[in-house]
Amino acid sequence: MGELSNRVLRAQTLPRRADLPDPERGRELCTPEAAATAAIVVAALRSALRLKGEGLRPQRFVVRGAGPRGLATARLLRRALADAGLTPGECAQRVFVVGDRGLVVDETTTSSSHGLGTPRSSTLTWSRGPDGDGAPSLLDTVREVGATALVGLSNEHGAFSTRVLTALGTHCAVPVVVHGTVDAKRAEATFEGIVGALAGQVIVATPIGDDGPGCDDAWTYPGIILGLSISGAAEPDEDIALAASSAVVRFVAERAPERLLPTRDDAADVTRAVAIEVARAALRNGAATNPALRYSGLEATVDRWLREPVAAATPMRRPR
Repeated sequence: MGELSNRVLRAQTLPRRADLPDPERGRELCTPEAAATAAIVVAALRSALRLKGEGLRPQRFVVRGAGPRGLATARLLRRALADAGLTPGECAQRVFVVGDRGLVVDETTTSSSHGLGTPRSSTLTWSRGPDGDGAPSLLDTVREVGATALVGLSNEHGAFSTRVLTALGTHCAVPVVVHGTVDAKRAEATFEGIVGALAGQVIVATPIGDDGPGCDDAWTYPGIILGLSISGAAEPDEDIALAASSAVVRFVAERAPERLLPTRDDAADVTRAVAIEVARAALRNGAATNPALRYSGLEATVDRWLREPVAAATPMRRPR
């Protein structure tokens, strides 16, 4: 842990694909786009905790962004915590969503927030900033919940201010910061800003860099689409998104255990691994509708789709 505390681990990415529209615009919770983002963010968080030698259960996650990507990520985090043995009530006290108007709380939760609001009653004793007449701010939330990990999916430039990051650093020796805003003009923070605010005592996953895809759905979207196509599942659900995330986590742990996420050279192998686990999850939970699909031979089926033209029947990239 001492060695880790003196290192900064950075996940990096290829340039963003120009044909991908803004996933915050007009998307619902269970689209492949939202599921792919949630899967890679949760994978980055789980890999960071593996490097720290910690589990999910004691963590407190704050997600900045109440659009489809943020909500899908919060939902998947709660599901991962439930799989780790926590009750629904305990999961709700580990994952918090902060939108443009502050913490998403139960009285202000609409149908678009999918039941991910924090009970207002639990926030009544929270300390508030000078403009804290409404819902708790991001800074209020990070301070009050004892956040150990911060996720940025808001496209709000500068949302991770020095004050927010400093507050995050008071709750654990090496916090985790993950953000998926690719446009630098809208990024919650820069890599350099995060490292500077926390004096290097942080694990950071950003989507910008030069060492292969980092916290970017380029890792998970193609495999999810392929797995859905092979299985005949109509859309990704929590089982499928978590399977995609777990496939990335296992791949990194086996191939490059010192990293958060894979490298550029791993792209084809990661797509294959994700597709296999997505199709397997669809079979397991009954979402698969392809009558010819079987557990046995599943890997061979994915390999065939990857090398034969039939794979092109479903676009692997989103249209303009």
